[in-house]
Amino acid sequence: MSGNVLREQINDWMNIQAIFNALKGSWDFYRTITGEGWVKGKAQFSEVAANQLHYKEEGIFHLSAKKTQHPIIREYFYHYHEAENKISVYFANDDKPTYLLHDLNFVSPNLISTPTATGIHHCKFDIYEAEYNFLTDREFKLTYKVHGPSKNYVAVTLFKR
Repeated sequence: MSGNVLREQINDWMNIQAIFNALKGSWDFYRTITGEGWVKGKAQFSEVAANQLHYKEEGIFHLSAKKTQHPIIREYFYHYHEAENKISVYFANDDKPTYLLHDLNFVSPNLISTPTATGIHHCKFDIYEAEYNFLTDREFKLTYKVHGPSKNYVAVTLFKR
């Protein structure tokens, strides 16, 4: 499916399910984290139930200052809620969804612009602001702006097939 086909599938901008379905499968990703380093790895969105995807990423975190490398693993669950026509992201624990990370709030007014969704998560005193840019069905970008008394960084991840 080309990016244009994906745009045709969401031509009324209400078919969030088309975007959810386009996430399924394997992705390569590259992430930069300001002041910290970068990560390169693989991610998988696996369907585990109707309208539920298990997200798992594995990669190598290259720390800039220490010139060291560490393996990373991160997991989440993505749910498409058909009745509400929305996507929610949950933390994972023991291969099960636990509590809500954020809902994706789609903000693009029309198909001329890139389909975009935002989400916010409050973790004690820190705030995680997510922005998803769905460029095509073969590429999307996730940006986290994190700020609070103990954190201040931006993490930009580009996913490609």
